[in-house]
Amino acid sequence: MKIEVFKRLQAGNDAEADEVRRLLAPHGITLINIMGSPGSGKTTLLEATLKSLGRAPSPLRCAVLEGDLATIQDAERIADLNVPVAQLLTEGGCHLTAGLVHHALSAKDAFDLDALDCVFVENVGNLVCPANFDLGEHARVVVLSVAEGDDKITKYPHTFRAAGNGSAVVLSKLDLLPQCRFDLERARRDLSAINPQAALFEVGAIDGTGVEAWAQWVREVGANSSETDSPPAPT
Repeated sequence: MKIEVFKRLQAGNDAEADEVRRLLAPHGITLINIMGSPGSGKTTLLEATLKSLGRAPSPLRCAVLEGDLATIQDAERIADLNVPVAQLLTEGGCHLTAGLVHHALSAKDAFDLDALDCVFVENVGNLVCPANFDLGEHARVVVLSVAEGDDKITKYPHTFRAAGNGSAVVLSKLDLLPQCRFDLERARRDLSAINPQAALFEVGAIDGTGVEAWAQWVREVGANSSETDSPPAPT
């Protein structure tokens, strides 16, 4: 009798994700994986978040890993804020891998890990593939702009479910709500049905709406992650 043996395709990635957690744990660094479609507002959200977290009296020391297929445009925007940043180019790949993240964090002279509290990973713009790959993060965040439509949560349930317990969904570009056919109540209802444990933030990064509440959640994630080094719940 022939017996077929199948192995989890992401086994190598999962091992690298564990290495990322082991690398960051001694430094007490929180890793947050931000996912969303191209143009959902991930970089703009990051800019507003970094400004908020950097304010006194208790500034959070942050760095950013920018994932893209090509160019360093987003990394340049982060660098303009005097925040340490590295650009991760996939050259066609639709998502970041734990190996790429681990390489960037452990590269000589890339970051001073002792000088950091939090690292944000802006994943490649994609509402499907990134949700399948653990990067060693302590929290996952899915960004959905009101310009994308209120049907995306039910159309891409795996991504919003993969945000997991202790993670969040950010409805972005709230300032555009009057110009968009986006039913806010429907989005709230759909998320509650698909992933009731995810925190929901409604943010307008340009005018500052909801930014402080979102930034406070990031601080709380950092405080909680210092107490545990476990990976996100499997999806």
